[in-house]
Amino acid sequence: MSVPNYLEIARRVMRELELEKMQAQSAAPIALPAAVRLVKWETKRAPILITRCSVVTDVDGFAAVLLGRLELALKGESNWSVREIVETLEQIGVHVEVETQGTDNATSL
Repeated sequence: MSVPNYLEIARRVMRELELEKMQAQSAAPIALPAAVRLVKWETKRAPILITRCSVVTDVDGFAAVLLGRLELALKGESNWSVREIVETLEQIGVHVEVETQGTDNATSL
């Protein structure tokens, strides 16, 4: 019979409570561009080393900037491709799908 790892259980509960507190304190959710559906938002703890930039310390702020850049990329007005932005979002723990125009299908790029 295995003994429950109470320390690990307590850490998990504390992390969940911390996440709930952070979500409750968030003044305004980050708006998603049209044609983009949020699949999962589980941002990682800063600092995060990502391939395109280097180290991200303000994860939510960086996510907001990337979502704005994604909106521009969908209009063809960004020097980043939609794929680059979606992949960078995934590196920080934000997963989105971009709907293809003219259909109801969503595509994870």
